[in-house]
Amino acid sequence: MGASGLVGGRLVAALSRDGAMRVRAGSRIARPWPAGVEGIITDSGASETLASACEGVEVVVNLASMPEAACAADPKGALLVNAGGAMTLVRAAMTAGVTRFVQLSTAKVYGNNPTGVITEETITHPASHYAITHRIAEDYATLHPDAVVMRLANGFGAPVAAGAQSWDIIVNDFCRQAATTGRIVIRSDGLAWRNFIALDDVIIALRAGLVGLPKGTYNIGARTSTTIRRMAERVAEGCEGTLGFRAHVCVGVSAETVGPVPLDYRTDRLRNAGVSLGDSSDGEIARTLLAARELFPRVFA
Repeated sequence: MGASGLVGGRLVAALSRDGAMRVRAGSRIARPWPAGVEGIITDSGASETLASACEGVEVVVNLASMPEAACAADPKGALLVNAGGAMTLVRAAMTAGVTRFVQLSTAKVYGNNPTGVITEETITHPASHYAITHRIAEDYATLHPDAVVMRLANGFGAPVAAGAQSWDIIVNDFCRQAATTGRIVIRSDGLAWRNFIALDDVIIALRAGLVGLPKGTYNIGARTSTTIRRMAERVAEGCEGTLGFRAHVCVGVSAETVGPVPLDYRTDRLRNAGVSLGDSSDGEIARTLLAARELFPRVFA
């Protein structure tokens, strides 16, 4: 489920390119799919569509989720889609004899803005409807005897489909601002730490989750974390090389203040299982800038 979203679109595209496995893409939205991909309409509120989607399938990946802002506006809907959808899908998968279930979760289960060392053993403190419903979805996913749960940090990258909801996440928003206005505006001092990971690396981790990776819970993140301001500066640098001008980074509050404790988002468990993630951030930033330039009108000379 969730094949039309930002991560889902990229995963389907990657799997279809190498042809290593047959792909069935489940989505609420009818859309053209790559050659060789079987598209099917699925709805978390209609269990019969999930049962049909799981028939004859070996591995199910659940990427379906309401965006964070939508969860805040409609908590009951978030509970139904994020948590209830996972419950219904894992039951359908088990009934159909699916051998592995992969659930994409979020690093926000550790807190809205976690700092310090974060491992998979860190106690979770979900503090938003988005995070709470993802944490519940994790528990439902682990009802499957061979479940892999992946807690994604701040993923970013260019969407495959223009309609994918992806431009409100931090780095994508920076790319859109830079490409359309020539500026990147940060309302805070930009000193808060985040772990930003390019979607190319997210897909590497997810593909490992499909086959070979031992069952369990894994953090997915970049090798190192950074501040929001430094990430904005990287986008500005990428803008200069990709679009021919350097975007100006505007910070809302003086950056001379003392910042919070740095974030160390550990992915040792993934690396110890033999999954090596690179750092494709620069290339991903360039692709996202180009996508933003194509999708949104430029409003500066």
